[in-house]
Amino acid sequence: EQLAGHAAQAYAQITGGERLALRYVPDVAPGTSLADVLLKSRMADARRQNTSRGPHRDDVEIEIAGRPARNFASQGQQKTAALALKLAELNLIRERTAEYPILMLDEVLSELDSVRSRLLFNAIPPEVQCIVTTTAVTRPELLFGPNAAVYGIEGGKLEKR
Repeated sequence: EQLAGHAAQAYAQITGGERLALRYVPDVAPGTSLADVLLKSRMADARRQNTSRGPHRDDVEIEIAGRPARNFASQGQQKTAALALKLAELNLIRERTAEYPILMLDEVLSELDSVRSRLLFNAIPPEVQCIVTTTAVTRPELLFGPNAAVYGIEGGKLEKR
């Protein structure tokens, strides 16, 4: 529930107002005995050598604009939802520890258009240390701001640009 509010806010920031909702879906219904559920599936689980029921099978359903993201979201919307979850985790950790963790984003720019990329980086609080990897950015100052340290790797050597 705490993550859901942060994720909805981050998604709206990145998309310019589109709605996102999260719903926790436990594998074992509340009030049901986990021991009973495991006992009932024990024989089949032993044959498969896999535990088919329990908290490791819980899920989070994501809805975008009231529709299940799994079935209706574009790849860009799914990527944006994943990034919104990362930003939500970032803010939730900040709430609980009074510090931001380091945010690492690997190749996020390859699947986002320039508008969403800019909105993503605007949604990251300025106090966050963020490490971004990408294969090509023509004008990094437009995305990351004038204070960003930009490095490149050419011929196996790391160079500040």
